[in-house]
Amino acid sequence: MSVQSLKVGNVFSKELAKEWEKKGNHIKEVQGCDNPMMKELEFELGNGKEILEIGCGSGKLLEHIAAHYDRCRIVGLDISKDMIEAAKAKIDRLGNHNNIVQYVVGDIEDGIFRQASFDVIILKQVLHHLHDPVFVLRKIREYLKPEGIVILMVPGGQYQSEIFPFHENGKDVLGRFSLDGLEEVLSEGGLFPYRIWKERFIFKFANFYDYITFMKDIGGLQKLFDYNQEKYSEAFALLKLYEKMLVFTRNFDVSGEYVVAICQRREVWGKYSSLIERREDAYHDSEVLHETGFQSVQ
Repeated sequence: MSVQSLKVGNVFSKELAKEWEKKGNHIKEVQGCDNPMMKELEFELGNGKEILEIGCGSGKLLEHIAAHYDRCRIVGLDISKDMIEAAKAKIDRLGNHNNIVQYVVGDIEDGIFRQASFDVIILKQVLHHLHDPVFVLRKIREYLKPEGIVILMVPGGQYQSEIFPFHENGKDVLGRFSLDGLEEVLSEGGLFPYRIWKERFIFKFANFYDYITFMKDIGGLQKLFDYNQEKYSEAFALLKLYEKMLVFTRNFDVSGEYVVAICQRREVWGKYSSLIERREDAYHDSEVLHETGFQSVQ
């Protein structure tokens, strides 16, 4: 396990893991859709599939899959033991379901699954926490069955851009991706996104304190300090110190943007190489993408 993975694992443990599903309570309102990946999951999932969620957290998505599909093998992987314990407790509370659910505490970088094991691999808000996304995507490609799919969602370039200006090429403080940047990383990882788009929305907070607390509870504040515990602990202390003042601020709105991609192994699309080239040459031309059967919603 890498040093970066250990630091990230420490962030998503203990109190943060216990309070993980309460993080949305800090948001007063969301204007728009802040979970655009779900509609794709409903389209791509089905009975009898082998499914891996990387970074499964407290198991909310695992629970949804177990409750709505049958005869599946569902594997939840997380680097945090506390998150996995929360996920297992959630599935246990679900009661009867006709699926095999397995839980793994570990690092996806460590090669812990057999090759060609899964029909569907899901990464929801995970890629931006990784030190080397391309390396991990190559591992994921190995775990994918020949006709399997990867569904992922990452923060886009406009996510909180009025607060933190977006910088691409691996230098962004929040690890955000543009459409082109994400496609490049996926390609280097041996995957082809045959559907990719971005969804914009607005987070509305009652005050600035709620926004900062939300950032802490999703691990975003920790990422700003490169998961350095000494540094982000100092930030937490300042937050507590100024809590009474910050709660008197009013109506703090923040832009949101998520990029969603549905991928397969790149060689699966090799026989359609001319369409791939056409799609990449006309990446932002929605009419051409529609004609070739691809989708890119701007």
